[in-house]
Amino acid sequence: MYHLYRNYCLLSILIIVSFQSGLAVAQEATFGPIAVYPVDGSSFDVASVDLNEDGAPDLVVSSPAVGGVTVLLNDGDGTFGASQLYPVTDFATSVAVGDFNEDGHSDVVAVSDISQLFLLTGAGNGTLNPPTVANEPTYTGTAVDLEVADFNGDSHLDVAALGGVWMLIFSGNGEGQFSRTEVLQITSLAIDQGGLVVGDMNGDAFPDVCFSTGANEIGVLLNDGSGSFVESDREILLHEGFDLTGADFDGDGDMDLAASGAAVVDIMSNDGFGNLVQPPVGSVEMTSVGFTITASDLNMDGFVDLVPTAAGAGFQPLYGDGSGGFTAGQIVSMGLPSPFQILT
Repeated sequence: MYHLYRNYCLLSILIIVSFQSGLAVAQEATFGPIAVYPVDGSSFDVASVDLNEDGAPDLVVSSPAVGGVTVLLNDGDGTFGASQLYPVTDFATSVAVGDFNEDGHSDVVAVSDISQLFLLTGAGNGTLNPPTVANEPTYTGTAVDLEVADFNGDSHLDVAALGGVWMLIFSGNGEGQFSRTEVLQITSLAIDQGGLVVGDMNGDAFPDVCFSTGANEIGVLLNDGSGSFVESDREILLHEGFDLTGADFDGDGDMDLAASGAAVVDIMSNDGFGNLVQPPVGSVEMTSVGFTITASDLNMDGFVDLVPTAAGAGFQPLYGDGSGGFTAGQIVSMGLPSPFQILT
């Protein structure tokens, strides 16, 4: 995900664009009316999870300007109720979800700008319990992204954090506590924008980590199964790499990568061993700067599409052809400032 912490002209609302229908191959998806939901303070990051266990995904938003996490419960029809703020007494920049204490209910973990994790356990009824400090502060630097997986194979969820000049792994014990077990310096300059993607890049069934730094670099960190990582590839992009997403774009069974930049998205093909094809197999020009990006089959043609945000507008779908090629669609305007994160 993309963050620019030095700019406080941030969104204090959530914008929901309803998906109406998918059309035929190579045609554009259509979208319904825009719904706007106020949240407390500015919003940097958003995750979806069923907190009240009614079968409908709810929204969890980081609200760093007011030092908390905001929850919006889904009414079951795609609309959301009033927001509820949960203070975490710190600058909560990113959020992630999972059952970290293994009680059968979804929890929320938030990270501060000193890479300190806070755990808000879920009660299963849509409410969160007061936060607890889940680790000791470690390396300094603003955390720009969190990802969750069982990195060390012990059947407990762990957390990967990107920030400062580091990629950190916090290993969970299944009781809601974490310990830092892996530190990799991935850049010499502090990262204040960029993203993480977790997936199996080399076919060994272990979750690997890919990163973008926002400074024309993306890299692949291969997991040996114990939660230790080695960098297998690093590529210099022609464009910024503000954010990163991954999926099988070319139909070969391997996770590929797409990085958003200044009015362009770079597509990087994976050779199946965790190495990226360079130069990028394709670059798709956009009408506007794309800050964050996600992947989804928007037009239901069986091929993965890309959804980058469009600065000052909304988002601009890029429709995949199943072989790694993409065609830019029309911008879906929100009539509001640039979104910082998008979910599909």
